[in-house]
Amino acid sequence: MMEEKTFVLDEDAQRLYEQIEGIEFERLTTLGEALSKEERKLNVCRGLLGKLAHLVAACLKDTHLMKDAKTAKGFLNELLAVLQELGRMPGHDGKILIRHRGLLIGTKASEKIDYVVLFGNIIFDIATAAAMVKSLEDVPTDLQTKLTRAFQVFSDHGVNSFFLHIPEESPACSDAMQIALHILSYYSQAMRPGSSAMFEKTPSETSFPLIHDERSKPDLNLTLLAGVNGTNPETMKTVVQKVDTWMRRPDYVASEEQFPSVYNAILGIKSLRKRLIPPPIEVNNIKWLIVDNEREFVSKQKSEVARLVAGEYGNSPQEMARIVGSVYGDDFQQIDPQNLGERLRLASNLLTFIEKTDASQPVMDEVLDNVESRLDKVSDHVYESLEVHDGVIKAKTGETETTIGRIHSKLKTMVGFFQARSAIKKKMRNVAQRGISFDAYDYNIIAKDFGISVNEAKELIELFKTCFDKQGCFIRVAFERKTPELAKYGKKVFMFLWQYLKTMVQREDRIAFLNALQLLVVRLEETESILTALLSDFFDDPKAVTFSDQCALVLLTLFVTKYNKEFGKYIEITPEEVLKISKGLDTKMVAATSKLIETNQEKFFEKVKTIHRELIHALDSERTEGEQMLFRDMFFLEREVYIFLSLVGGNTARALIRSAAQVYGDPKGKIYLLKEGQRFLPSLLQLLRIVSRGLGRVGGKKDLSLLEKIRTQEEEFLERIGGERHKKYVELTMKWVEASMQRIAAGN
Repeated sequence: MMEEKTFVLDEDAQRLYEQIEGIEFERLTTLGEALSKEERKLNVCRGLLGKLAHLVAACLKDTHLMKDAKTAKGFLNELLAVLQELGRMPGHDGKILIRHRGLLIGTKASEKIDYVVLFGNIIFDIATAAAMVKSLEDVPTDLQTKLTRAFQVFSDHGVNSFFLHIPEESPACSDAMQIALHILSYYSQAMRPGSSAMFEKTPSETSFPLIHDERSKPDLNLTLLAGVNGTNPETMKTVVQKVDTWMRRPDYVASEEQFPSVYNAILGIKSLRKRLIPPPIEVNNIKWLIVDNEREFVSKQKSEVARLVAGEYGNSPQEMARIVGSVYGDDFQQIDPQNLGERLRLASNLLTFIEKTDASQPVMDEVLDNVESRLDKVSDHVYESLEVHDGVIKAKTGETETTIGRIHSKLKTMVGFFQARSAIKKKMRNVAQRGISFDAYDYNIIAKDFGISVNEAKELIELFKTCFDKQGCFIRVAFERKTPELAKYGKKVFMFLWQYLKTMVQREDRIAFLNALQLLVVRLEETESILTALLSDFFDDPKAVTFSDQCALVLLTLFVTKYNKEFGKYIEITPEEVLKISKGLDTKMVAATSKLIETNQEKFFEKVKTIHRELIHALDSERTEGEQMLFRDMFFLEREVYIFLSLVGGNTARALIRSAAQVYGDPKGKIYLLKEGQRFLPSLLQLLRIVSRGLGRVGGKKDLSLLEKIRTQEEEFLERIGGERHKKYVELTMKWVEASMQRIAAGN
């Protein structure tokens, strides 16, 4: 039976939301405190996801759970209560995916229970649960323990993916969920040797036989499909056979519409889909190892790879998940040397298997292309800790070296290239220094990386060298003359130049280089992919702040504003007037940016909080020249954040801007009481003005009360400001507060 009998979800959630809504305006000290409201909402959601995993595990583990009518009804109500609470959360499409990731985290044992829960933009795993328990007071202390136990059950039952549709609140959907849970609870028992192939009767006196797939193996998803639709076994068997026959026909193989399995095909064929109700849960559907949501397209090549993997590794669900992850994983940017080596070993095994089959070359190319595109995202320092010798891959962690296994020759070549590219990047970053030279091997690597000829690679390096004087100082005029020639190298040259800018120490050089890059940006075509790379670079290390962060935001703002010429050709910061833009936004770029920010909401929150902490530190320091410069840099950086978010919009942008308005809108707030708070009051008011204008762009009706409260603080601000010279800052700020209120009232 379950370890917990009941969950009082509604009362718990209501109490926590009351606490969240009860945060007082005057008590807010930092952006982190203001943001805690949004983050605590995320933690409520994570807690619910943990309870869901616990309940699903209980259903898998306890075959008697759904046998007794009263117990089954109570369990169903608990599960539906959790799902209804999750359904009320913002920012999701009603689907929850629990997937085996299988990363090595400490021990081999941890690999088996390394699952991740995906819900909207939330990613929840054991590490996140542990961090919540450690740092938050209102999180149950056993959250991590229960999640670990739940994932252990998933592992013991061979689950590599569990996909769930949050049902509508209707009797029909409740009945479908009850049938699905009943089948789920008895499936493991029915699969045991000597067990009956027939499920025991449900409380509604309905029985469900195991449905077999095209390989005559019991298939849980087909059984769920039959059970939810009340389809008899013979009819289901006929459907499976017909769809399998259709999938084997030459005209199907030649078509673009292909499916990873018969089950996916049944739900993908329009004539069948119209007559069938999809089951509310799916277990070990290989599709969910490849994509994260129903909107993602599964190509013909992906489907062929999936069928091959399922055929070879179908009896080992977790190994199947790890094999697929080595080709289609989306975490290569954060992966460490040992896990990269393991992914390479698994991908090598798949390639070796494919070579032994009669699979077409496009299948081989699909695997190689996807592995290569993911290796391109791996951090350079990871390659420095990887060694390949005599076809064996090893990973170094400090003084420890771990032998991982054999690597396929094609992957060995790929790794060699990326290791060489990493070394040449260092050399290219020092290209302005005298005495730096490149040999034939270097030019070959550069040529391959940029997709150009060796001669063009030589020309590119020489071209770049002409942009520096003998002392290694950047010559903007020379760069501008060469811009048309540099632009033909596209995204690759931009990203190299961006990495070069990050190494510049002198502020004057950075500003000159930033302005030169603007001229290059207007000539490039791969703007969306460049934007994605720049934005990822900004938040990928959310606990660190660098000089390049402000440059990144200036460029990102240019991308989403169609490079509006009226803002001048020489800028260090984005003019505040950009907030007047209405029709001058690039809607495609804005949509891409907003999606990436929402997907990485937690990182973005943490990054902006890190910036704000640095600003607070600068304000609370003595008036040394260095600390004054630190404030200037942090002020410009935080200013750029709010301008950029005001243009992009979205839930994350709204939460950050609203939180900043709470902090800067309170004249009694501690930020104004810090050592340098009074001295830099005009700058802090400028931040208030920007976030107020930002709320006018991205806020909603509920933000009117916040803006009204800020407006009522005008006298308080005037009392804190000394002299007529500074009075205008308060008056201008309040003018924009009123304008934003009018804009929101009019529907933005």
